[in-house]
Amino acid sequence: MERKQFFKKGEVIWAKIRGFPWWPGIIQANCSKQLNSVDETHKVLVNFLGDNTHANILITQIEKYDKKFKEFSKTKKKSLIRAISIADKLAKGEINQDIALKSFKAGQCDE
Repeated sequence: MERKQFFKKGEVIWAKIRGFPWWPGIIQANCSKQLNSVDETHKVLVNFLGDNTHANILITQIEKYDKKFKEFSKTKKKSLIRAISIADKLAKGEINQDIALKSFKAGQCDE
């Protein structure tokens, strides 16, 4: 049985959207109507780093940043390399979210 992962607001994570590679982001909000619900239908709002986009992502499509770094960070794509650099600085506390998300227009959870 797979162990459930818990994520918190502001956490640096990897998120997956079909058609795109795993991308670093920050959990912005819990989109579940039941705040303690963590199942395959649970969604969180993710602000993606480096490209100023956001999406409501199923919890099953999110991974811990440090845990999957070696696997997901292998890329030659410049925009992803830049996003990973921002995520690393955030994870190490070298910059804060305000700097990482400058000029970012925050999204909302889907209704």
